[in-house]
Amino acid sequence: MGFYIAFSIMITGCLSASWVITSRFLHFFQQEEYDNKRFLQWWIHRRSFEKRATLLALVFVMALWLSEQSAGISSLPVLRTMLLSLVIAASLSLAGRSNRPRSTKKALQMTMRARRIYWIALILQGILFSGISALLSLTSFSPFYLLIMTSSSALIFAAAPITLVLSNLLLAPLESSVQKRYLNEARQILNRVKPEIIGITGSYGKTSFKHILSHILESHASTLSTPGSVNTLMGITRIIRERLRNDHAFFIVEMGAYGIGSIKRLCELTPPTTAIVTSIGLAHRERFKSIDAVRQAKSELPRALPQGGLAVLNGDDPQLRRMAEDLDADIRFYGKNPDRGRLDCRLIDALPSQNGLRCRLEYEGKDYEFEMPLFGEHQALNAAGAFLTAMRLGVAPITAAAALQSMPQIAHRLAVHRDANGIVTIDDAYNSNPIGFKNALNALKTMDGKRKILITPGMVELGDEADEAHRQLASDAAQSCDWIILTAAHRLISFREGLLENGFDKENLHQFSDLQKAQQWLSSRLQSGDVVLYENDLPDLYEIQTVFPLFE
Repeated sequence: MGFYIAFSIMITGCLSASWVITSRFLHFFQQEEYDNKRFLQWWIHRRSFEKRATLLALVFVMALWLSEQSAGISSLPVLRTMLLSLVIAASLSLAGRSNRPRSTKKALQMTMRARRIYWIALILQGILFSGISALLSLTSFSPFYLLIMTSSSALIFAAAPITLVLSNLLLAPLESSVQKRYLNEARQILNRVKPEIIGITGSYGKTSFKHILSHILESHASTLSTPGSVNTLMGITRIIRERLRNDHAFFIVEMGAYGIGSIKRLCELTPPTTAIVTSIGLAHRERFKSIDAVRQAKSELPRALPQGGLAVLNGDDPQLRRMAEDLDADIRFYGKNPDRGRLDCRLIDALPSQNGLRCRLEYEGKDYEFEMPLFGEHQALNAAGAFLTAMRLGVAPITAAAALQSMPQIAHRLAVHRDANGIVTIDDAYNSNPIGFKNALNALKTMDGKRKILITPGMVELGDEADEAHRQLASDAAQSCDWIILTAAHRLISFREGLLENGFDKENLHQFSDLQKAQQWLSSRLQSGDVVLYENDLPDLYEIQTVFPLFE
Protein backbone atom coordinates (compact mmCIF):
# COMPACT_ATOMS: atom_id res chain seq x y z
CA MET A 1 0.00 0.00 0.00
CA GLY A 2 2.83 2.40 0.84
CA PHE A 3 4.26 2.03 -2.65
CA TYR A 4 0.97 2.99 -4.32
CA ILE A 5 0.54 6.07 -2.13
CA ALA A 6 4.11 7.20 -2.83
CA PHE A 7 3.59 6.49 -6.53
CA SER A 8 0.40 8.58 -6.59
CA ILE A 9 2.16 11.47 -4.85
CA MET A 10 5.16 11.35 -7.18
CA ILE A 11 3.22 11.11 -10.45
CA THR A 12 0.99 13.97 -9.36
CA GLY A 13 4.01 16.16 -8.68
CA CYS A 14 5.70 15.13 -11.91
CA LEU A 15 2.69 15.78 -14.15
CA SER A 16 1.87 19.00 -12.31
CA ALA A 17 5.30 20.31 -13.32
CA SER A 18 5.10 18.82 -16.79
CA TRP A 19 1.70 20.47 -17.31
CA VAL A 20 3.50 23.82 -17.61
CA ILE A 21 6.72 22.56 -19.21
CA THR A 22 4.90 20.70 -22.01
CA SER A 23 2.61 23.68 -22.61
CA ARG A 24 5.61 25.94 -23.14
CA PHE A 25 7.20 23.52 -25.57
CA LEU A 26 3.85 23.20 -27.38
CA HIS A 27 3.87 26.97 -27.88
CA PHE A 28 7.08 26.70 -29.92
CA PHE A 29 5.96 23.50 -31.66
CA GLN A 30 2.94 25.46 -32.88
CA GLN A 31 5.15 28.30 -34.12
CA GLU A 32 7.05 25.70 -36.15
CA GLU A 33 3.65 24.67 -37.59
CA TYR A 34 3.98 21.20 -36.01
CA ASP A 35 6.96 20.36 -38.22
CA ASN A 36 8.58 17.56 -36.20
CA LYS A 37 12.06 17.84 -37.71
CA ARG A 38 12.33 21.64 -37.48
CA PHE A 39 10.99 21.63 -33.91
CA LEU A 40 13.51 19.06 -32.71
CA GLN A 41 16.32 20.90 -34.52
CA TRP A 42 15.26 24.12 -32.81
CA TRP A 43 15.15 22.40 -29.41
CA ILE A 44 18.64 20.94 -29.73
CA HIS A 45 20.28 23.85 -31.57
CA ARG A 46 18.96 26.44 -29.11
CA ARG A 47 19.67 24.15 -26.13
CA SER A 48 16.20 24.89 -24.85
CA PHE A 49 16.18 22.11 -22.29
CA GLU A 50 14.08 22.48 -19.15
CA LYS A 51 16.57 23.12 -16.36
CA ARG A 52 14.96 23.98 -13.02
CA ALA A 53 12.83 20.91 -12.42
CA THR A 54 15.23 18.60 -14.24
CA LEU A 55 18.28 19.67 -12.25
CA LEU A 56 16.33 19.63 -8.98
CA ALA A 57 15.19 16.08 -9.73
CA LEU A 58 18.78 15.05 -10.39
CA VAL A 59 19.86 16.65 -7.10
CA PHE A 60 17.24 14.56 -5.28
CA VAL A 61 18.39 11.46 -7.17
CA MET A 62 21.99 12.05 -6.10
CA ALA A 63 20.98 12.69 -2.49
CA LEU A 64 18.85 9.51 -2.34
CA TRP A 65 21.61 7.44 -3.93
CA LEU A 66 24.28 8.78 -1.58
CA SER A 67 22.09 8.23 1.47
CA GLU A 68 21.44 4.65 0.45
CA GLN A 69 25.11 3.98 -0.30
CA SER A 70 26.65 5.69 2.70
CA ALA A 71 24.09 4.74 5.34
CA GLY A 72 23.24 1.37 3.89
CA ILE A 73 19.55 2.16 4.10
CA SER A 74 17.56 -0.54 2.36
CA SER A 75 14.19 0.44 3.79
CA LEU A 76 12.47 3.24 5.67
CA PRO A 77 9.25 3.39 7.64
CA VAL A 78 6.34 3.79 5.27
CA LEU A 79 5.19 7.09 6.80
CA ARG A 80 8.66 8.62 6.55
CA THR A 81 9.03 7.46 2.95
CA MET A 82 5.64 8.92 2.03
CA LEU A 83 6.58 12.23 3.65
CA LEU A 84 9.83 12.23 1.73
CA SER A 85 7.97 11.54 -1.51
CA LEU A 86 5.61 14.44 -0.71
CA VAL A 87 8.56 16.82 -0.23
CA ILE A 88 10.17 15.70 -3.49
CA ALA A 89 6.93 15.84 -5.48
CA ALA A 90 5.98 19.30 -4.15
CA SER A 91 9.47 20.66 -4.84
CA LEU A 92 9.47 19.33 -8.41
CA SER A 93 5.97 20.71 -9.00
CA LEU A 94 6.97 24.19 -7.83
CA ALA A 95 10.18 24.12 -9.88
CA GLY A 96 8.35 23.03 -13.01
CA ARG A 97 5.49 25.49 -12.63
CA SER A 98 7.96 28.35 -12.14
CA ASN A 99 8.58 28.06 -15.89
CA ARG A 100 5.39 29.95 -16.70
CA PRO A 101 6.22 32.56 -19.39
CA ARG A 102 6.52 36.16 -18.25
CA SER A 103 5.35 37.50 -21.62
CA THR A 104 5.04 36.29 -25.20
CA LYS A 105 4.47 38.10 -28.46
CA LYS A 106 2.16 35.48 -29.88
CA ALA A 107 0.20 33.45 -27.38
CA LEU A 108 -0.31 29.72 -27.71
CA GLN A 109 -3.56 29.09 -29.57
CA MET A 110 -5.25 26.11 -27.96
CA THR A 111 -6.91 24.86 -31.13
CA MET A 112 -8.47 21.40 -31.22
CA ARG A 113 -5.28 20.06 -32.80
CA ALA A 114 -3.11 21.68 -30.12
CA ARG A 115 -5.32 20.23 -27.39
CA ARG A 116 -5.08 16.74 -28.86
CA ILE A 117 -1.28 16.89 -29.15
CA TYR A 118 -0.96 18.30 -25.63
CA TRP A 119 -3.14 15.72 -23.89
CA ILE A 120 -1.67 12.74 -25.74
CA ALA A 121 1.82 13.97 -24.80
CA LEU A 122 0.84 14.15 -21.13
CA ILE A 123 -0.68 10.68 -21.33
CA LEU A 124 2.54 9.35 -22.88
CA GLN A 125 4.52 10.92 -20.04
CA GLY A 126 2.19 9.30 -17.50
CA ILE A 127 2.60 5.92 -19.18
CA LEU A 128 6.38 6.29 -19.18
CA PHE A 129 6.42 7.17 -15.50
CA SER A 130 4.00 4.35 -14.61
CA GLY A 131 5.82 1.80 -16.72
CA ILE A 132 9.16 2.39 -15.04
CA SER A 133 7.57 2.39 -11.59
CA ALA A 134 5.58 -0.80 -12.31
CA LEU A 135 8.79 -2.72 -12.88
CA LEU A 136 9.70 -1.99 -9.27
CA SER A 137 6.42 -2.84 -7.65
CA LEU A 138 7.43 -6.43 -6.97
CA THR A 139 10.41 -5.52 -4.83
CA SER A 140 10.43 -4.38 -1.21
CA PHE A 141 9.41 -0.83 -0.39
CA SER A 142 12.57 1.31 -0.03
CA PRO A 143 14.13 4.66 -0.90
CA PHE A 144 15.21 2.98 -4.13
CA TYR A 145 11.63 3.49 -5.35
CA LEU A 146 11.88 7.22 -4.83
CA LEU A 147 15.24 7.30 -6.58
CA ILE A 148 13.80 5.61 -9.66
CA MET A 149 10.58 7.68 -9.69
CA THR A 150 12.54 10.90 -9.28
CA SER A 151 14.82 9.83 -12.12
CA SER A 152 11.69 9.17 -14.21
CA SER A 153 10.52 12.71 -13.48
CA ALA A 154 13.84 14.15 -14.67
CA LEU A 155 13.57 12.12 -17.86
CA ILE A 156 10.04 13.34 -18.53
CA PHE A 157 10.95 17.00 -17.97
CA ALA A 158 13.99 16.77 -20.24
CA ALA A 159 12.24 14.78 -22.98
CA ALA A 160 8.91 16.65 -23.12
CA PRO A 161 9.54 17.79 -26.75
CA ILE A 162 9.98 14.16 -27.80
CA THR A 163 6.60 13.22 -26.34
CA LEU A 164 5.01 16.11 -28.28
CA VAL A 165 6.53 14.82 -31.51
CA LEU A 166 5.42 11.25 -30.72
CA SER A 167 1.94 12.58 -29.99
CA ASN A 168 1.91 14.40 -33.32
CA LEU A 169 2.97 11.22 -35.13
CA LEU A 170 0.30 9.14 -33.39
CA LEU A 171 -2.36 11.69 -34.31
CA ALA A 172 -1.24 11.98 -37.95
CA PRO A 173 -3.97 9.65 -39.33
CA LEU A 174 -6.67 11.54 -37.42
CA GLU A 175 -5.30 14.93 -38.47
CA SER A 176 -5.17 13.74 -42.08
CA SER A 177 -8.82 12.69 -41.89
CA VAL A 178 -9.87 16.01 -40.35
CA GLN A 179 -7.90 17.98 -42.94
CA LYS A 180 -9.46 16.00 -45.80
CA ARG A 181 -12.92 16.84 -44.49
CA TYR A 182 -12.08 20.54 -44.26
CA LEU A 183 -10.50 20.51 -47.72
CA ASN A 184 -13.60 18.89 -49.23
CA GLU A 185 -15.79 21.53 -47.60
CA ALA A 186 -13.55 24.28 -49.00
CA ARG A 187 -13.68 22.79 -52.51
CA GLN A 188 -17.46 22.61 -52.38
CA ILE A 189 -17.64 26.28 -51.39
CA LEU A 190 -15.26 27.28 -54.21
CA ASN A 191 -17.29 25.28 -56.73
CA ARG A 192 -20.46 27.03 -55.58
CA VAL A 193 -19.11 30.60 -55.46
CA LYS A 194 -16.75 30.31 -58.47
CA PRO A 195 -14.65 33.43 -57.75
CA GLU A 196 -11.81 34.42 -60.04
CA ILE A 197 -8.77 33.12 -58.15
CA ILE A 198 -5.63 35.23 -58.14
CA GLY A 199 -2.57 33.50 -56.71
CA ILE A 200 0.39 35.52 -55.47
CA THR A 201 3.81 34.41 -54.29
CA GLY A 202 7.37 35.70 -54.04
CA SER A 203 10.36 35.69 -51.73
CA TYR A 204 9.27 39.11 -50.50
CA GLY A 205 6.65 41.74 -51.29
CA LYS A 206 3.75 39.33 -51.75
CA THR A 207 1.75 40.39 -48.68
CA SER A 208 1.99 44.11 -49.45
CA PHE A 209 1.19 43.48 -53.13
CA LYS A 210 -1.83 41.46 -52.05
CA HIS A 211 -3.16 44.26 -49.83
CA ILE A 212 -2.70 46.88 -52.56
CA LEU A 213 -4.35 44.74 -55.24
CA SER A 214 -7.21 43.82 -52.90
CA HIS A 215 -7.88 47.51 -52.22
CA ILE A 216 -7.99 48.29 -55.95
CA LEU A 217 -10.21 45.34 -56.86
CA GLU A 218 -12.58 46.05 -53.97
CA SER A 219 -13.38 49.39 -55.63
CA HIS A 220 -14.46 47.40 -58.71
CA ALA A 221 -16.14 44.26 -57.32
CA SER A 222 -16.47 42.36 -54.07
CA THR A 223 -13.07 40.89 -53.20
CA LEU A 224 -11.74 38.51 -50.54
CA SER A 225 -8.04 38.10 -49.83
CA THR A 226 -6.30 35.85 -47.35
CA PRO A 227 -5.61 38.03 -44.30
CA GLY A 228 -2.23 38.93 -42.83
CA SER A 229 0.40 36.37 -43.77
CA VAL A 230 -1.96 33.38 -44.04
CA ASN A 231 -0.41 31.35 -46.87
CA THR A 232 -0.53 27.65 -45.93
CA LEU A 233 -2.91 24.93 -47.11
CA MET A 234 -4.97 24.69 -43.94
CA GLY A 235 -4.84 28.44 -43.34
CA ILE A 236 -6.31 29.09 -46.79
CA THR A 237 -8.83 26.30 -46.24
CA ARG A 238 -10.03 27.97 -43.05
CA ILE A 239 -10.47 31.33 -44.81
CA ILE A 240 -12.54 29.70 -47.57
CA ARG A 241 -14.76 27.88 -45.08
CA GLU A 242 -15.26 30.88 -42.79
CA ARG A 243 -15.18 33.95 -45.05
CA LEU A 244 -15.84 33.24 -48.73
CA ARG A 245 -19.31 34.52 -49.64
CA ASN A 246 -21.51 34.06 -52.70
CA ASP A 247 -20.98 37.69 -53.79
CA HIS A 248 -17.17 37.52 -53.89
CA ALA A 249 -16.05 38.03 -57.49
CA PHE A 250 -12.30 37.85 -56.73
CA PHE A 251 -10.36 35.69 -54.29
CA ILE A 252 -6.70 36.68 -53.81
CA VAL A 253 -4.65 33.86 -52.33
CA GLU A 254 -1.18 34.41 -50.90
CA MET A 255 0.83 31.24 -51.42
CA GLY A 256 3.85 30.41 -49.27
CA ALA A 257 6.57 28.00 -50.37
CA TYR A 258 7.99 25.80 -47.61
CA GLY A 259 9.54 23.32 -50.02
CA ILE A 260 9.28 22.05 -53.58
CA GLY A 261 5.62 21.07 -54.14
CA SER A 262 4.14 23.43 -51.51
CA ILE A 263 2.62 25.85 -54.01
CA LYS A 264 1.53 23.04 -56.32
CA ARG A 265 -0.60 21.63 -53.48
CA LEU A 266 -2.11 25.08 -52.84
CA CYS A 267 -2.96 25.43 -56.52
CA GLU A 268 -4.77 22.08 -56.43
CA LEU A 269 -7.12 23.58 -53.85
CA THR A 270 -7.33 27.07 -55.38
CA PRO A 271 -6.57 26.76 -59.13
CA PRO A 272 -5.54 30.25 -60.24
CA THR A 273 -6.56 32.05 -63.42
CA THR A 274 -4.08 34.83 -62.59
CA ALA A 275 -0.62 34.25 -61.13
CA ILE A 276 1.60 36.97 -59.63
CA VAL A 277 5.25 36.46 -58.66
CA THR A 278 6.87 39.46 -56.97
CA SER A 279 10.47 38.31 -56.50
CA ILE A 280 12.96 35.49 -56.29
CA GLY A 281 15.51 36.07 -53.55
CA LEU A 282 17.38 34.92 -50.46
CA ALA A 283 14.52 35.30 -47.99
CA HIS A 284 14.17 31.51 -47.70
CA ARG A 285 17.75 30.46 -48.31
CA GLU A 286 17.77 28.45 -45.08
CA ARG A 287 14.94 26.25 -46.37
CA PHE A 288 15.82 25.99 -50.07
CA LYS A 289 19.65 26.16 -50.02
CA SER A 290 19.89 27.64 -53.55
CA ILE A 291 18.30 30.36 -55.67
CA ASP A 292 17.48 27.77 -58.36
CA ALA A 293 15.41 25.80 -55.85
CA VAL A 294 13.55 28.98 -54.84
CA ARG A 295 12.79 29.75 -58.49
CA GLN A 296 11.58 26.19 -59.07
CA ALA A 297 9.27 26.36 -56.05
CA LYS A 298 7.80 29.76 -56.99
CA SER A 299 7.31 28.75 -60.65
CA GLU A 300 4.73 26.20 -59.53
CA LEU A 301 2.18 29.04 -59.37
CA PRO A 302 2.32 30.30 -62.97
CA ARG A 303 2.73 26.71 -64.21
CA ALA A 304 -0.66 25.92 -62.67
CA LEU A 305 -2.43 28.47 -64.91
CA PRO A 306 -4.89 27.26 -67.52
CA GLN A 307 -4.14 27.95 -71.17
CA GLY A 308 -4.30 31.71 -71.71
CA GLY A 309 -4.07 32.44 -67.98
CA LEU A 310 -2.48 35.70 -66.87
CA ALA A 311 1.03 35.75 -65.32
CA VAL A 312 2.15 39.07 -63.82
CA LEU A 313 5.89 39.13 -63.08
CA ASN A 314 8.37 41.64 -61.69
CA GLY A 315 10.39 42.48 -64.80
CA ASP A 316 13.24 43.98 -62.76
CA ASP A 317 14.05 40.56 -61.34
CA PRO A 318 16.37 38.57 -63.66
CA GLN A 319 15.25 35.33 -62.06
CA LEU A 320 11.66 36.07 -63.08
CA ARG A 321 12.75 36.96 -66.61
CA ARG A 322 14.37 33.56 -66.70
CA MET A 323 11.24 31.91 -65.28
CA ALA A 324 9.11 33.51 -68.01
CA GLU A 325 11.06 31.77 -70.79
CA ASP A 326 9.45 28.43 -69.95
CA LEU A 327 5.90 29.59 -69.24
CA ASP A 328 2.88 29.01 -71.47
CA ALA A 329 0.75 31.95 -70.36
CA ASP A 330 -0.20 35.55 -71.10
CA ILE A 331 2.90 37.08 -69.50
CA ARG A 332 2.90 40.71 -68.37
CA PHE A 333 5.84 42.52 -66.76
CA TYR A 334 5.96 45.47 -64.39
CA GLY A 335 9.06 47.30 -63.16
CA LYS A 336 11.13 50.46 -63.40
CA ASN A 337 14.11 49.33 -65.53
CA PRO A 338 13.15 49.02 -69.23
CA ASP A 339 16.75 48.10 -70.10
CA ARG A 340 16.03 44.64 -68.66
CA GLY A 341 13.30 43.97 -71.19
CA ARG A 342 9.70 44.73 -72.07
CA LEU A 343 7.62 46.39 -69.37
CA ASP A 344 3.82 46.47 -69.70
CA CYS A 345 3.57 48.85 -66.75
CA ARG A 346 6.57 51.02 -65.90
CA LEU A 347 7.21 52.87 -62.67
CA ILE A 348 8.64 56.18 -63.88
CA ASP A 349 8.92 58.07 -60.59
CA ALA A 350 8.49 57.29 -56.89
CA LEU A 351 9.35 60.40 -54.91
CA PRO A 352 9.21 60.13 -51.10
CA SER A 353 7.30 62.74 -49.12
CA GLN A 354 6.30 63.16 -45.49
CA ASN A 355 2.92 61.66 -46.37
CA GLY A 356 4.01 58.77 -48.55
CA LEU A 357 5.02 58.46 -52.21
CA ARG A 358 4.32 60.56 -55.30
CA CYS A 359 4.16 58.01 -58.09
CA ARG A 360 3.98 58.15 -61.86
CA LEU A 361 3.23 55.06 -63.96
CA GLU A 362 3.22 54.45 -67.68
CA TYR A 363 0.68 51.97 -69.02
CA GLU A 364 -0.21 51.49 -72.69
CA GLY A 365 1.40 54.76 -73.68
CA LYS A 366 -0.34 56.89 -71.03
CA ASP A 367 0.96 58.32 -67.76
CA TYR A 368 -0.94 58.01 -64.47
CA GLU A 369 0.01 60.06 -61.42
CA PHE A 370 -1.11 59.64 -57.82
CA GLU A 371 0.11 60.22 -54.28
CA MET A 372 -0.04 57.03 -52.26
CA PRO A 373 0.04 57.11 -48.42
CA LEU A 374 2.58 54.27 -48.26
CA PHE A 375 6.31 54.50 -47.63
CA GLY A 376 9.28 52.80 -49.27
CA GLU A 377 10.12 52.60 -52.98
CA HIS A 378 9.31 48.89 -53.02
CA GLN A 379 5.68 49.80 -52.27
CA ALA A 380 5.62 51.94 -55.41
CA LEU A 381 6.82 48.91 -57.39
CA ASN A 382 4.10 46.79 -55.75
CA ALA A 383 1.57 49.46 -56.73
CA ALA A 384 2.75 49.31 -60.36
CA GLY A 385 2.27 45.53 -60.37
CA ALA A 386 -1.14 45.78 -58.73
CA PHE A 387 -2.19 48.50 -61.20
CA LEU A 388 -1.15 46.29 -64.14
CA THR A 389 -3.00 43.29 -62.71
CA ALA A 390 -6.14 45.32 -62.12
CA MET A 391 -6.07 46.62 -65.70
CA ARG A 392 -5.91 43.07 -67.06
CA LEU A 393 -8.83 42.09 -64.80
CA GLY A 394 -11.10 44.80 -66.17
CA VAL A 395 -10.65 47.71 -63.74
CA ALA A 396 -10.71 51.19 -65.29
CA PRO A 397 -7.40 53.12 -64.97
CA ILE A 398 -9.06 56.08 -63.29
CA THR A 399 -10.66 53.74 -60.72
CA ALA A 400 -7.33 52.06 -59.94
CA ALA A 401 -5.48 55.39 -59.60
CA ALA A 402 -8.15 56.75 -57.27
CA ALA A 403 -7.99 53.59 -55.15
CA LEU A 404 -4.21 53.91 -54.81
CA GLN A 405 -4.61 57.44 -53.49
CA SER A 406 -6.87 56.18 -50.70
CA MET A 407 -4.74 53.13 -49.94
CA PRO A 408 -4.69 52.51 -46.17
CA GLN A 409 -1.36 51.78 -44.55
CA ILE A 410 -0.44 48.12 -44.36
CA ALA A 411 0.00 46.98 -40.78
CA HIS A 412 3.61 46.35 -39.77
CA ARG A 413 4.97 47.11 -43.27
CA LEU A 414 6.50 50.57 -43.15
CA ALA A 415 3.40 51.94 -41.45
CA VAL A 416 4.09 55.45 -40.13
CA HIS A 417 2.46 56.68 -36.90
CA ARG A 418 2.80 60.11 -35.27
CA ASP A 419 1.86 60.46 -31.62
CA ALA A 420 0.76 63.49 -29.62
CA ASN A 421 4.28 63.98 -28.25
CA GLY A 422 5.76 64.54 -31.69
CA ILE A 423 7.44 61.13 -31.89
CA VAL A 424 7.25 59.30 -35.23
CA THR A 425 7.22 55.51 -35.32
CA ILE A 426 7.88 53.54 -38.50
CA ASP A 427 6.50 50.05 -37.99
CA ASP A 428 8.21 47.60 -40.35
CA ALA A 429 7.92 44.71 -37.93
CA TYR A 430 6.94 42.10 -40.53
CA ASN A 431 9.94 42.60 -42.81
CA SER A 432 12.82 40.15 -42.82
CA ASN A 433 14.68 40.44 -46.10
CA PRO A 434 17.64 42.49 -47.38
CA ILE A 435 15.70 44.58 -49.91
CA GLY A 436 12.92 45.45 -47.45
CA PHE A 437 15.48 46.32 -44.76
CA LYS A 438 17.37 48.61 -47.16
CA ASN A 439 14.16 50.35 -48.26
CA ALA A 440 13.15 50.87 -44.63
CA LEU A 441 16.50 52.51 -43.88
CA ASN A 442 16.02 54.79 -46.90
CA ALA A 443 12.56 55.74 -45.62
CA LEU A 444 14.03 56.51 -42.19
CA LYS A 445 16.74 58.64 -43.77
CA THR A 446 14.26 60.77 -45.75
CA MET A 447 11.91 61.42 -42.81
CA ASP A 448 12.18 64.80 -41.09
CA GLY A 449 13.25 64.25 -37.51
CA LYS A 450 15.55 65.12 -34.64
CA ARG A 451 17.20 61.72 -34.08
CA LYS A 452 16.87 58.65 -36.29
CA ILE A 453 16.66 55.46 -34.20
CA LEU A 454 16.71 51.88 -35.45
CA ILE A 455 15.49 48.92 -33.38
CA THR A 456 16.07 45.55 -35.01
CA PRO A 457 16.76 41.86 -34.31
CA GLY A 458 18.03 41.48 -37.87
CA MET A 459 16.79 39.02 -40.47
CA VAL A 460 16.08 35.29 -40.34
CA GLU A 461 16.03 32.27 -42.69
CA LEU A 462 18.96 33.51 -44.77
CA GLY A 463 21.06 30.44 -44.03
CA ASP A 464 24.78 30.83 -44.71
CA GLU A 465 24.11 34.19 -46.39
CA ALA A 466 22.98 35.79 -43.12
CA ASP A 467 26.33 37.18 -41.94
CA GLU A 468 27.20 38.76 -45.28
CA ALA A 469 23.70 40.21 -45.73
CA HIS A 470 23.80 41.81 -42.27
CA ARG A 471 27.31 43.15 -42.85
CA GLN A 472 26.25 44.81 -46.13
CA LEU A 473 23.21 46.46 -44.54
CA ALA A 474 25.38 47.75 -41.70
CA SER A 475 26.83 50.35 -44.08
CA ASP A 476 23.37 51.81 -44.84
CA ALA A 477 22.37 51.67 -41.19
CA ALA A 478 25.51 53.50 -40.06
CA GLN A 479 24.74 56.36 -42.47
CA SER A 480 21.00 56.55 -41.72
CA CYS A 481 20.85 56.29 -37.93
CA ASP A 482 21.85 58.27 -34.86
CA TRP A 483 21.08 55.43 -32.43
CA ILE A 484 20.91 51.73 -33.18
CA ILE A 485 19.36 49.26 -30.75
CA LEU A 486 19.94 45.56 -31.34
CA THR A 487 17.53 43.03 -29.88
CA ALA A 488 18.35 39.31 -29.78
CA ALA A 489 21.87 40.70 -30.03
CA HIS A 490 23.40 37.19 -29.89
CA ARG A 491 22.31 36.78 -33.54
CA LEU A 492 23.83 40.01 -34.85
CA ILE A 493 27.60 39.76 -34.39
CA SER A 494 28.35 40.49 -38.07
CA PHE A 495 25.90 43.42 -38.13
CA ARG A 496 27.51 44.94 -35.04
CA GLU A 497 30.99 44.49 -36.50
CA GLY A 498 29.86 46.06 -39.77
CA LEU A 499 28.47 49.11 -37.98
CA LEU A 500 31.72 49.73 -36.15
CA GLU A 501 33.76 49.15 -39.32
CA ASN A 502 31.67 51.85 -41.02
CA GLY A 503 32.42 54.36 -38.30
CA PHE A 504 29.25 54.15 -36.24
CA ASP A 505 29.77 55.55 -32.74
CA LYS A 506 29.95 52.66 -30.27
CA GLU A 507 28.37 54.89 -27.60
CA ASN A 508 25.19 55.07 -29.71
CA LEU A 509 24.97 51.30 -30.20
CA HIS A 510 22.89 49.49 -27.57
CA GLN A 511 22.15 45.79 -27.17
CA PHE A 512 19.33 43.93 -25.41
CA SER A 513 18.24 40.33 -25.19
CA ASP A 514 14.70 41.05 -26.39
CA LEU A 515 12.40 43.77 -27.69
CA GLN A 516 10.58 44.32 -24.40
CA LYS A 517 13.79 45.27 -22.58
CA ALA A 518 14.81 47.55 -25.44
CA GLN A 519 11.46 49.36 -25.38
CA GLN A 520 11.63 49.84 -21.62
CA TRP A 521 15.09 51.40 -21.95
CA LEU A 522 14.12 53.63 -24.88
CA SER A 523 10.76 54.88 -23.58
CA SER A 524 12.30 57.17 -20.98
CA ARG A 525 14.82 58.62 -23.46
CA LEU A 526 12.61 59.53 -26.43
CA GLN A 527 12.12 63.21 -27.24
CA SER A 528 9.75 65.14 -29.48
CA GLY A 529 10.97 64.94 -33.07
CA ASP A 530 12.57 61.50 -32.76
CA VAL A 531 11.88 59.00 -35.53
CA VAL A 532 11.99 55.32 -34.51
CA LEU A 533 12.14 52.49 -37.05
CA TYR A 534 11.12 49.03 -35.86
CA GLU A 535 12.69 46.80 -38.48
CA ASN A 536 11.45 43.23 -38.10
CA ASP A 537 10.09 41.70 -34.92
CA LEU A 538 11.11 38.12 -34.39
CA PRO A 539 8.63 35.60 -33.05
CA ASP A 540 9.49 34.08 -29.68
CA LEU A 541 10.87 31.09 -31.57
CA TYR A 542 13.80 33.14 -32.85
CA GLU A 543 14.15 35.92 -30.30
CA ILE A 544 14.29 33.94 -27.06
CA GLN A 545 17.82 32.65 -26.62
CA THR A 546 16.70 29.90 -24.27
CA VAL A 547 13.12 29.09 -23.32
CA PHE A 548 13.97 27.68 -19.90
CA PRO A 549 16.63 29.80 -18.16
CA LEU A 550 17.90 28.47 -14.86
CA PHE A 551 17.80 31.97 -13.35
CA GLU A 552 16.00 35.14 -14.47
